[in-house]
Amino acid sequence: MSRTVAHQRHAARALAAFGILAVVSGCKKTYSLDSSSVIDSYKRCAPCMLVGHMKNASGIAFNPDSRSLFIINDSPTLINETDCEGKVLRTIRLDHAFDLEGIAYLGADRFAIVDEGTSTIHFLTLTAGTESVDLSTTDKIRLDIPRNNNGLEGIAYDRAEGCFYVIKERRPKRILRIDMGSEEVSTPWDLGKLNVGDVSDIFFDQQTEHLMILSHEGKCIVECGRHGREYGRLSLAKGQAGMETGFRKPEGLSLDPQTRRLFVCGEGNDLCIYGPREQQATQPRLARR
Repeated sequence: MSRTVAHQRHAARALAAFGILAVVSGCKKTYSLDSSSVIDSYKRCAPCMLVGHMKNASGIAFNPDSRSLFIINDSPTLINETDCEGKVLRTIRLDHAFDLEGIAYLGADRFAIVDEGTSTIHFLTLTAGTESVDLSTTDKIRLDIPRNNNGLEGIAYDRAEGCFYVIKERRPKRILRIDMGSEEVSTPWDLGKLNVGDVSDIFFDQQTEHLMILSHEGKCIVECGRHGREYGRLSLAKGQAGMETGFRKPEGLSLDPQTRRLFVCGEGNDLCIYGPREQQATQPRLARR
């Protein structure tokens, strides 16, 4: 796996300028000794429908600072900031994008997004006044992998290790670890062993230090360790985990570290919220608009 970085910058220098490495270097490493699953006991607690111009939701990130969701849309290319029930608060236009597939929150209004069409990770700052972003001007990392519809699908940020995880959808499925200090790109384990048809998104839980990997075809979320050890699964299929109807095409996932609620979005304006069993069925389903 080779690596290339746009704007003729090395990754470490680009991200130091962006502020990510400063956050990493000041972060204390705390490793969880608990290897139990978080999501094994989760149930649906608040399904609802996204409103606004979201026809192709492809990724989601929870911002604990604003306590809102940032949901990326592939066509048209935009990000909707919503409240935790899916009500749109504002829309941010993304220019010079091709096929957006994932988003991760890095802290202090900073985000990373993945463009499958160019095999590129873009780094951008979204303040309260941001209305649009020209992706041709962002700091970015371009990965040397095929640029097709089986490419990059999601991104996760591991603050303690100072790295990103990105996943390749299929043919073959792959998980890549990008170390932002050494700029090394590696494959930490074989993603194919999860035995799911494809992969749609990835999230890193800073508290448990577990990865959560979403599969559209498998209709499930797999919880595993940094090196691929599986700890549990959450089924998104009809009749499972409190789901009255099946999830049509789950594409993105994120987690609120305070409430431990899990947000899953998908094409067709779907947003579903899962949580510990005691939180289930606390909110009604919202009508389509």
